[in-house]
Amino acid sequence: MAVRTRSGRAARREGFASSWRVPGSESGGRRTVWIHPGVPVEFHFAEDAPVIDRAWADALMRTADTAAGLHLVPESGAGAPGAGAPGE
Repeated sequence: MAVRTRSGRAARREGFASSWRVPGSESGGRRTVWIHPGVPVEFHFAEDAPVIDRAWADALMRTADTAAGLHLVPESGAGAPGAGAPGE
């Protein structure tokens, strides 16, 4: 996913978790990674930067400010309360 935004936690130089569901064809379940400013990360894109859907970015940021950490929500479900949250 190419998202050129950062959560408030990253802006405050705090670490945060990012989680997503793994499709059944990939053994199912959920994956979580810990993201921290002290860990170097580099992204390379082979094409122009994508247009970011502001409502989607806001939905991602709302999940990042929870105790459960950032959860990837589908762009089409950005307006749905709790879209993509664990247990749904």
